[in-house]
Amino acid sequence: MWEIIGGCFGGVVTVGILWKMFDIVFKQLDQKVSKETWREHCKRMDQLLESGNREFQRTREALEKQGDLLGDLSQDITEIKTTLNGKRE
Repeated sequence: MWEIIGGCFGGVVTVGILWKMFDIVFKQLDQKVSKETWREHCKRMDQLLESGNREFQRTREALEKQGDLLGDLSQDITEIKTTLNGKRE
């Protein structure tokens, strides 16, 4: 008999604790973000995107220069090989 009463009491306490936990969680979810906080966050994201875009452009320009240099080197090496092969014959 006492086991049944204890089990019921434990179940009621457990449900009450869960109810309170869900209430706290949902209250936190319902909190609104202020417009000023949202603006600051959006402004920071825009700054990071612009910074990333600038870095990407710099990297692209550097890679283009390296590609041009490698192309020139390849052409020079081909000319040297052609010249050396002509002298050997």
